[in-house]
Amino acid sequence: MPKIVDHDERRATIAAAAAMVIADGGVEGATMKAIASRAGVTTGAVTHYFADKDQIILAALLHADEALHARIDASITRGRSMVDALLDTLPNDEASRRDWLVWRAFERAAVRSQPLQLQYRRSMALWLDAATEAIVERAACTLDEARLNRRRRSDRPR
Repeated sequence: MPKIVDHDERRATIAAAAAMVIADGGVEGATMKAIASRAGVTTGAVTHYFADKDQIILAALLHADEALHARIDASITRGRSMVDALLDTLPNDEASRRDWLVWRAFERAAVRSQPLQLQYRRSMALWLDAATEAIVERAACTLDEARLNRRRRSDRPR
């Protein structure tokens, strides 16, 4: 009887392994063999789920993004402010340091690939939206009011 495999779970496992390999050795060290070894699968399994290295790098970034957003959601669920939730995403433990290392590696890899650049911009926009929301929350005003106040402050002579 053939083994039943949860394909979504297997892809997630390989993406998590890729994130760890990238955090440890950068994109250059993220070989199919290294990722397969870390995931506990064959290189054939890696190539079955990911057509090329860019797809694996992208999956690793999305894995890091999901972890980052899960930390934000967990902080907010515990009743922390949005500012504190963002602070909880900073590289202050092993998992968040790994995610930041993946982000940095992805940023460098995105220079050479348009699909990676597009995802990097989407991910960065989500991060900036969360930061903007935190700033507005802290300022106790609307985004438009915060922008107007910033303009007024920057227009003042120093």
